[in-house]
Amino acid sequence: MAAFLQAARAEGICVEYSEAFYRTNPREKVQRVAEVIRRSTARVIVAFISSGDMLVLLSELEGKALAPLQWIGSESWVTDRKMLRFPLFAGAIGFSISRSVIPGLRDFLLDLGPEQVSRSPVLTEFWESAFGCSLGGGQTTAGWKPCDGKQNLRDLQNPYTDTSQLRISNMVYKAVYAIGHAMHSIICTDEPNTPPHCNTSIRVEPQQPGDFVIGGIFSIHSYVITTEHNYTSRPEAPYCTGSLDFREVRFARTMVFAIEEINNSSELLPGVTLGYQIHDSCASVLVAVRLAFQLANGIEPLFFPNQSCSKSATVHAVVGESGSTPSIAISRIIGPFGIPMVSFSCPVLQCMF
Repeated sequence: MAAFLQAARAEGICVEYSEAFYRTNPREKVQRVAEVIRRSTARVIVAFISSGDMLVLLSELEGKALAPLQWIGSESWVTDRKMLRFPLFAGAIGFSISRSVIPGLRDFLLDLGPEQVSRSPVLTEFWESAFGCSLGGGQTTAGWKPCDGKQNLRDLQNPYTDTSQLRISNMVYKAVYAIGHAMHSIICTDEPNTPPHCNTSIRVEPQQPGDFVIGGIFSIHSYVITTEHNYTSRPEAPYCTGSLDFREVRFARTMVFAIEEINNSSELLPGVTLGYQIHDSCASVLVAVRLAFQLANGIEPLFFPNQSCSKSATVHAVVGESGSTPSIAISRIIGPFGIPMVSFSCPVLQCMF
């Protein structure tokens, strides 16, 4: 935002206001931002914001008398199909990552069944939300009946199954490969006319026996619940709530797809098995900070542990997060531990911390 303001002023553009908020801020702050927009004489709004934060702002703007506005959006929200429901954004323009094709990804995303889903709490929640039935065999609080086994993801049309606009998903895919190539250059030797050889006994900081593990952080849920601390008892850990973001589930599964491709490759990291840990930041800086320490010490449970890792462990690199604010918080914590982070929310793969 600072770079944009500097460039705008250099071009003689009048910037009437610059406001910042996050979805976990008190509602009063978001209401104040909405009131600034409503009272402003500016008719063009440049919004560097995630789709989740934009939805929070929209909840305050809807129903208010607003003059016609020209919105200019960043990649995260301007390409989110959920925004098509809002007349306020009619005519919005923005910057987007190039659309791409990832061969094999669609089949991988749709190749999920109850047995595989039941091994992951977040995939179980995704399955139940997508089909409106319970995998637990009993009636849920939402009134869902047990799943009858006939559910098939190929019958659904939702942000998870939609692979026609692979933009951020492709950035996740490339981020994993960027880490894979970096690891390859450290532990593998490429000599002319001979297959590449990788020395798996090389200890890459942070030191850890076994597989090389990549961490992934995604805003799978949109809100976090915290309790007010009274300092007389141990505070409860924050936990995620709100509806599941199917796009973010797709991003997480794309990371798994890329890792499995590398594990099956005879050219990139041959003979090396990459493991992964995937976590939910709940789109919260508070949870993101907690996850940063968790990734550095590897002592807490995982959302998507894979079978290649026999136990939780520190990671060698991190892919994520969807928002720039949590990404900065995470990178400042894991950086001193020598753990690099590649942010997939940037339009170029120069966003490495």
